[in-house]
Amino acid sequence: MTTPIEVWHAGERVDLDAAGWARRVPAFMGCGFRVAVPSPAALTWAQTDAARVAALFARPLDDAAWASVEAQDGPVVVEGGWEYWPGRPMGEPWTGVAAIEPTGPADVPVAAVRLPWTWATETPTAGLPMLSDAADRQARRHLDRVGADVGLWLDHRGALCASTAGAVLVRAADGAWLRPDDASAPPSSWAYEQACEAVAARRTTLDGAVLASASIIRVVDELGGLLRIV
Repeated sequence: MTTPIEVWHAGERVDLDAAGWARRVPAFMGCGFRVAVPSPAALTWAQTDAARVAALFARPLDDAAWASVEAQDGPVVVEGGWEYWPGRPMGEPWTGVAAIEPTGPADVPVAAVRLPWTWATETPTAGLPMLSDAADRQARRHLDRVGADVGLWLDHRGALCASTAGAVLVRAADGAWLRPDDASAPPSSWAYEQACEAVAARRTTLDGAVLASASIIRVVDELGGLLRIV
């Protein structure tokens, strides 16, 4: 997020511009979340997902900041965290809210490659909407080197679980839609859950055999945009 609409700290509005927010975020030391709210229907889902991160660190969400999200027009992204420095207790919550734009046309074909390291499935933060984008930045550097658009993460079993552009959906040879199983600790979003529900996607291990026979692999971004992997 680069242009916060509003920034809150401990229930109070803070006069902080985009540059100030960018300086503040590293102080969260990874103790933060990032969730998208593409429509009012997604608000409860997004807040619940953010609360999963708060619970991990035994910290509160900022109710005043979340009340402001409800009043926003259009899709927004909410970032937040709790300042931490060694030897001190975690501070009160910081929360930033910013407008977010759709990434582009639906169902665009993109070139994808398998990333040369595995998706972390056994860490305390696996599957949570964490604020840190260190893995994505590393992945983008690799994609630039090999000339691909999207990176695909496989877990320790060799099963597809995530991508750099969003959550994954696979159409099997028999026409059924599949999604990663829980063991892959895949990230999710409200938009992805809606897409899975629409096609009755079944959780399964997306191993090499499944992918080799798949007719379509799609990526669903946090606003519901679709990309087609080729």
